[in-house]
Parts: sequence; C-alpha cells; structure tokens
Amino acid sequence: MKRKNHALPDQLQIQNFCQILMDYLSAGHFEVYDDIAKACEEKGPESQKLANALYPRISETTDVALDFNDKYAEVDSDDLLDEFDKDLSVLGEALELRFELEDELIDNLYSNHTS
Repeated sequence: MKRKNHALPDQLQIQNFCQILMDYLSAGHFEVYDDIAKACEEKGPESQKLANALYPRISETTDVALDFNDKYAEVDSDDLLDEFDKDLSVLGEALELRFELEDELIDNLYSNHTS
C-alpha cells in the first residue's frame, strides 16, 4: 500500500545527495587512499598490514553506497521510494562503519611515530 503523506525528499534533493555521495567516494578512492597507502607503507609493515586489512572493509561500504546511488540517483517513480527509508538507513550504517575505519587508518598514521 502506498503512503500518500510520506515525508521523503524530492527528486532534486535525492540527486544532490547522490552527487555529494559520489564526490566523497571518488575523492577517497582516487585521492586520499593512495596517499594513505603510501604513508602506511613508509611507516612500516604493521601499518601496511592494518591498511591491507581495512581496505576490503572500506570497499564493502563503497559497494553499499554505489548500490544506493544506482537505485536513487535517477529515481522518478514513487514506487521505488517505498524502500527509501530502509535503504537510507542501510547506507547510514555503512557510512558510519566507513568513517570508523577511515579514522582507524588515520589514527594509525599519526600515533606511535616510531617505526
């Protein structure tokens, strides 16, 4: 049954959100992570080992975000919006995990300055 009075964002707001999300993912993937990987490599094997363990988990969050974008960036049907709240919640949880993993990488680089 369709909800007539749902408080969902309009299509333009969803498109803008998806664009910002893609910009964030692109910056991480193509700019920041390369620098972090090099810094981890320079810091030593333990740092590199942590980076190697965290990157696959970060990639999983990227997949969740890409799926969300694929589903909603061009949505023009209210039928698809029926799952928006649930999908946005899943995305939020994935991004929360991603932020924690990114923080762990950054903390690793700037703590224990001895190699």
